[in-house]
Amino acid sequence: MEEPEERLPTNSPATEPSDPEDGRPLGTVPEMTGSISGVAAIAAALVLALVFAVAAVAKLRDRAATATDFASLGLPRPELWATAVPVMELATAAVLVVAPGWGGVVSFALLSAFTTNLALVLRSGRVASCACFGGSSATPVSARHLIRNGVLLVLALLAATSDGWF
Repeated sequence: MEEPEERLPTNSPATEPSDPEDGRPLGTVPEMTGSISGVAAIAAALVLALVFAVAAVAKLRDRAATATDFASLGLPRPELWATAVPVMELATAAVLVVAPGWGGVVSFALLSAFTTNLALVLRSGRVASCACFGGSSATPVSARHLIRNGVLLVLALLAATSDGWF
């Protein structure tokens, strides 16, 4: 006895009209292949690399002023941090250029620590310079710094999605 021929349901993808160029069902959105999002991730990584590099150089130019600012922020051993922070920023900038995805992860961690410290200073009511760009940034910590860091954190997350340069 012969088995009946199996028929596809009429609503199956095999019977739906498809786009002649790529074969996907009509009315569906094509998948993003990463071209636009990849460029955005790389751009975010490069912007962050520039920000970290500028901040690091500004801090290293006047480590004494940076240490004073770090002391006003309540950091223990501010002289140590006046060297360690810009070195970490330069290393992060390098990672962002060499391996943008991993650089985004490192950037997110570093910016989270910076932002947490700024939020604690703001909450305490203490008036202190953010020291974000060394002695050149004498502006007291404010909500504006938190918002700026929030934008940088979003860029770090975007950079973390990068597959790299190739």
